[in-house]
Amino acid sequence: MKNPLKKEKTGHNIFHFETKNQPRDIFHYAKFGIIFEGILDLVASLPFINKKDLVVLVDRAQRQFNIEVLNDYIIKHQEFLDYRIETDVDQAIYEYEVSYYLIRNNIFLGDPPELEQFRR
Repeated sequence: MKNPLKKEKTGHNIFHFETKNQPRDIFHYAKFGIIFEGILDLVASLPFINKKDLVVLVDRAQRQFNIEVLNDYIIKHQEFLDYRIETDVDQAIYEYEVSYYLIRNNIFLGDPPELEQFRR
């Protein structure tokens, strides 16, 4: 039988990702950072891989799978945050230019199905 007065030890495992908010201390980020940046540096040491492109790829993957620990680390790391902002701004500019070109040249790629009822 568990002792109700004894507090269970809650530790952080850097390889276990959870979706709920957990308070993380500086040691958790230090361990995670050493492992994460070590892996990035190791992979980026290959001659055909750029570190910035690798970080952008990892950031897109973490956004897709919603890995909170990795997102927190990227937000707190200035270089990685700069990469994220740069790629987001570049993507927004690209989408604007494409939509501007399509609208200016009266090119319509299709309407959503719910607009079909308003056609004459």
